[in-house]
Amino acid sequence: MSEILGSTGFEDINLEEKSAAPEIKEKTLQGTAISQEAVVAEAAARQPAENIAQHEEDDFEKLFGTVKNYQEGDIITGVVSRIINNSIYVDIAFKSEGIIEPDEVSNHSAVKAAEVCQPGDKISVQILRLENKAGNPILSKKRADYQLAWAKINAAERNNEDILVRVTAKKDGGLNADFEGVSAFIPAGHLDKEDLARL
Repeated sequence: MSEILGSTGFEDINLEEKSAAPEIKEKTLQGTAISQEAVVAEAAARQPAENIAQHEEDDFEKLFGTVKNYQEGDIITGVVSRIINNSIYVDIAFKSEGIIEPDEVSNHSAVKAAEVCQPGDKISVQILRLENKAGNPILSKKRADYQLAWAKINAAERNNEDILVRVTAKKDGGLNADFEGVSAFIPAGHLDKEDLARL
């Protein structure tokens, strides 16, 4: 069997900011040329209040314009910022860090957060709640992994491709297996005798 290499389909989007500087025209007063600096100073002094307010609004958008508009159930990509008491804090470009609580880290309860990821890692997460009482989004890594694994399984079936699974136990009549958090059973009749003999 061969391993499937797939993409989560999440991409970062880079936004380009374009700014246009106003043209400064030469000005004369009683036939005498005024310096360009004087023209700029005069224009700034006469700048209407609404223009100042617009600049302040533009600055606010530059600072906070990257905040995403998420919904509960969305599967997104974030960057692990820290791990505290087996909870994972994730930067998801929201107004506050998302939190993956210990029971939402992995389908395997014995697995610790530090065994799954480290600060700086990009991970896929599902949004369970947009805000808790402290204003943090509540996330799940194991649920995102589960849905993404099923998407790979379905794609492999459609394309008649093999997938590589991890055998977790040998039982009468077949094998228990795991594919990225999705449990499966492989009947003995679907296995080669050589495969069974190696286990």
